[in-house]
Amino acid sequence: MCCYPFWYPEPRGIEGAQWQRDVDNRIRFGLRSALKLKIIKTGTTVIAIQGWKGGLGHTNTLRVLSVPTDPADLESVPLGGA
Repeated sequence: MCCYPFWYPEPRGIEGAQWQRDVDNRIRFGLRSALKLKIIKTGTTVIAIQGWKGGLGHTNTLRVLSVPTDPADLESVPLGGA
């Protein structure tokens, strides 16, 4: 098993109602990046780790995800006003 770090080029510190949408966008970005590097394939099962809220010390959730086969499902969702 390998770990591949990716630099996410969007602002940090999204709070409130937009926080989960931001986390989902970050996961989509990671999946897109991994597909480009050919280290995963569509339909592959992956594990995403996240917390129940932003900040250090809140990581407590493992998400078991299937890499989407439809590229539209990997597009970021715009963040609205918080």
